[in-house]
Amino acid sequence: MATTSADSMMAPDNAMSRGPSASTRTSENGDGPRTLEEACQRLLSRTDEMPADEVDRKADGDKRAEVARKREAWRSLVLSVGRRYEACRLETFEVGNEEQRAILASLRAYADNVDRHVKAGDNIVLFGPPGTGKDHLAIGVAYVAIGRGFSVAWFDGQSLYQEFRDNIGGDRPERDIIARATRPDILLLSDPVPPRGELTDYQATILWRVVDRRYRDMRPMWITLNVASGQEASARLGAGIVDRLRDGATYGWCGWGSYRKPGSERDR
Repeated sequence: MATTSADSMMAPDNAMSRGPSASTRTSENGDGPRTLEEACQRLLSRTDEMPADEVDRKADGDKRAEVARKREAWRSLVLSVGRRYEACRLETFEVGNEEQRAILASLRAYADNVDRHVKAGDNIVLFGPPGTGKDHLAIGVAYVAIGRGFSVAWFDGQSLYQEFRDNIGGDRPERDIIARATRPDILLLSDPVPPRGELTDYQATILWRVVDRRYRDMRPMWITLNVASGQEASARLGAGIVDRLRDGATYGWCGWGSYRKPGSERDR
């Protein structure tokens, strides 16, 4: 028959039922953590350790997600600009004279350092007659910027003004429309001057709000203008707007002939 010592019989019930303390508990096989604190540390260390193949799979998944995001950003830009410009790259711009070669070189230099230029708020301003490839060049730089992860919004001037005009008397706050043009990292604005004449007071106010907001926030604007000279740009846009656009900008006069040709000439 089992016997029990007097000391054990006299021990309080709570002392008999209490197991080893948290600081002295050991594993049954002897090779595990000796304390609860050690067990917690081992558990935490395991969450930081990931098998190499799992790390690679996660990295591949992140890379695929990033590529998909950039492709969607480019697709969205093309939908805004138009399918005709989908293949526009700096590499596909046709160079036929020294003026074109010089402007292309300056834009390539900008694109090669697009991170620095965007963070500095450096603009691009391309002006000249219609059809000289100004939008092609600007969109070619945008392709590089999207590849680097920057957001790019595109507007043509007349559509921007129309959006404000159509909202007159509507419920949508003007600041929401302004935000579409001021929040993206880069604003690509095609020809904000009207086909004829100067900006109306209303158009000038809208353009000023966009240009000034982005200038103060150091968010670059890439502008293409169908004008014959810098003087015409100042006269039609206003000196204050042109002054902000030109500050620190890559500035180019595209004064050569139009690339647009009749179908009969294209086939030659």
